[in-house]
Amino acid sequence: LEPLDNYIDMKSEDVQDFIAPVLRLYNKDGKQLALPHFAATQLLYYRADLFEKAGIKQPPQTWEEFRDDCELLKKADIQCTALRGQPDTGENIWFWGQVLYGFGGKYFANEPADLTPTVNSPAAVEALKWYTDVMTNFTVPGSTSATFDDVVIAMQQGRIAMTVEGAPTAGR
Repeated sequence: LEPLDNYIDMKSEDVQDFIAPVLRLYNKDGKQLALPHFAATQLLYYRADLFEKAGIKQPPQTWEEFRDDCELLKKADIQCTALRGQPDTGENIWFWGQVLYGFGGKYFANEPADLTPTVNSPAAVEALKWYTDVMTNFTVPGSTSATFDDVVIAMQQGRIAMTVEGAPTAGR
């Protein structure tokens, strides 16, 4: 892997347009190894009217509450969620990483110093059980191959009560 420093002026205005903490994710030992492609804040989008109909008083604060709310929505005959699941384009990783870290798991032992995989840790296993349960029991049909557009359309059409997506979704 060759650092980009020989090709890019890291002090240029163009590079300074990147969000500094995100840019640092791709820097090792003072060498810039890559530039960020994309970074977004994830948000929970939900329909208050459907939550009220299902007796849910507030949006979930944890992944466990998310799953519990899905159960309440299902009992009220309301489709809970749509989530990205398409594997070949990496769409499934978009959501999975949030769940993994939310359960206290991580991909590697101590990135970037120790890249020992930790996806079989107890926290990662619990996250995978949760993910599998929600994808199997509480998503619209087709979620295992759903893309960003599929999720947004399901929300726009009022077919789901909640989803987790990036901040750019808010204007759609």
